[in-house]
Amino acid sequence: MALSGSAKIVNLILVVLSIGLLALFWLDFDRPDRPATEGTPPAKPSSSRPAAKASANKTSKKGPSRQGPKLSSQTPSGPLGGTAQSSIEDEVPGGKPAAAPAETGQQPPAAQATAEGQSERLMTPEELGLELEHVASLTDPGERQTALRELAKTLGGQMNSELAAQTLAALSQPEEQSAFAAELVRAMIEKKNPAAAAQLMAQTGNAQLMQETAGQIASAWGAVDPAAALQWAGTLPDPKFANQAYGEIVYSWAAKDLNSAYNWAIQTSDPQLQGNLMVRIGLAVAQQDPVAASKWAMQFEDPKVQGQILSSAVQLWALKDMGGAVGFIEALPAGANREQDINAVASIWARTDPAAAIDWVGRSAAPGSRAPILTEIGGVWAKHDPQAATKWANTFSDPPARSQALTATTSQWAKRDPQAAMGFVQSLPGDAAQEAAATTVLRVWVTKDPAGAISFVEGVKGANQQAALYETLGKQWMSLDPAAAGQWIQGSTMPSEVKQRLLPQ
Repeated sequence: MALSGSAKIVNLILVVLSIGLLALFWLDFDRPDRPATEGTPPAKPSSSRPAAKASANKTSKKGPSRQGPKLSSQTPSGPLGGTAQSSIEDEVPGGKPAAAPAETGQQPPAAQATAEGQSERLMTPEELGLELEHVASLTDPGERQTALRELAKTLGGQMNSELAAQTLAALSQPEEQSAFAAELVRAMIEKKNPAAAAQLMAQTGNAQLMQETAGQIASAWGAVDPAAALQWAGTLPDPKFANQAYGEIVYSWAAKDLNSAYNWAIQTSDPQLQGNLMVRIGLAVAQQDPVAASKWAMQFEDPKVQGQILSSAVQLWALKDMGGAVGFIEALPAGANREQDINAVASIWARTDPAAAIDWVGRSAAPGSRAPILTEIGGVWAKHDPQAATKWANTFSDPPARSQALTATTSQWAKRDPQAAMGFVQSLPGDAAQEAAATTVLRVWVTKDPAGAISFVEGVKGANQQAALYETLGKQWMSLDPAAAGQWIQGSTMPSEVKQRLLPQ
């Protein structure tokens, strides 16, 4: 059918419009600034400037990195060199130091829960009741403590102080309270809120739990807010544990801000507390720079403070540079601290070269202290080569020194092979050293293999020696497994008087 003139015009217009729309669509699709579709990686920028700017903005949001100053310029001045510049004017009465100045970025107070704790659904009292019922149903003490630790992790992770306090109040056994409290405090510290842990322990009113967890809290709190931590330590009821908490706080503080910790500690009016704080600061320094800590220790007139810092520092020094540590010790003046440091470093040296350590002790240690140091070396050597160490210990000419050395080496040998260790001991002359070594091996043997130890004793010749070994074996086994040991003692052929001494009346 032929189209009218008007229809032809309409169709022509539609065709033109269709062509126009297709052209517009193609032009839009081919635009270079058209947004990428989902799943398509964005085009790389033509210049690296925008990326650099973004990196700079990211850094400025975080703030500048806080890199600790070098120890060479941070080692505090000791009592013989320099003067500490303190910003603290007052002291707490009773010889306790004043609170430290507040730091920026400090830990929020206990009343403020962490963002993580706020977002986590808290356990309800009903759920806690079910958990405690489950714990009460467990008859094995180990399983009960495991369940309590898991409950403590949950409540501590939720910062749920209310239900945690209820749980502590519901536990009647001190060991269960201790296990629960330790895990609870650890979980709260992991949430970066030692202040809340301290507040909770104080609310329990249990002095024992406060003392047991004080070290954990002090160490963590001292690293984030020493001012608040020191104030809390001053509230602990027992001065002994308060001073220990001060030490942990100062140690953590010194690891981050050495001079501030030192300037605070030097203000304490209690000489004993000040000495203990200096020891803790010295250990913190030694963890980073044992050479600086060793030299700093020499400034102290108090031999106890000097000795404790030196002992820790030279051991860490020896692990990094044995030759340097040995040279430093050899230059020390004669005295107890020098002998103590020789002992500490020789024990470390014995792990890798016992012969060199023995030779050094023979040349450097005072005659009166050589035997105990060599005995220590023998025990360390025996952990790696017990047979060689025991044969060496048997060469000592001094009878008491030989007995001590043999005891140290055979105890290590018995942990590996008690039968071989006892075979060597039995080959020694029957003297006091041999008897002491046999007793040592038997005590270790019965913890590993009671049946083997019994078999050996039953085959010993000589009634007196056998009776003595029976008694040694019985005492050791009774301390480990009274039921099994008691049953064996009753049916054994050991003398009746030995049985009477071993069995409870």
